[in-house]
Amino acid sequence: MVTLELTEQQAGILNQLLDISVKTGGLNVAEAALFFSNTIQAQLTPVEGEDGGEVAEQETEEEITIS
Repeated sequence: MVTLELTEQQAGILNQLLDISVKTGGLNVAEAALFFSNTIQAQLTPVEGEDGGEVAEQETEEEITIS
């Protein structure tokens, strides 16, 4: 297994590159791009606190780890 750490900005750019690859490669790359995009988006989604509310965003850049 490989672990890749990205900042939120880098993860956003990677998602943009995946979008471009699907637009260029069509259905040939769509399934793989969707898998990686969903993996990235799941880690960028704010975590809910114990009271059900969203945890406040931190002002520092957060690193994203994809495993």
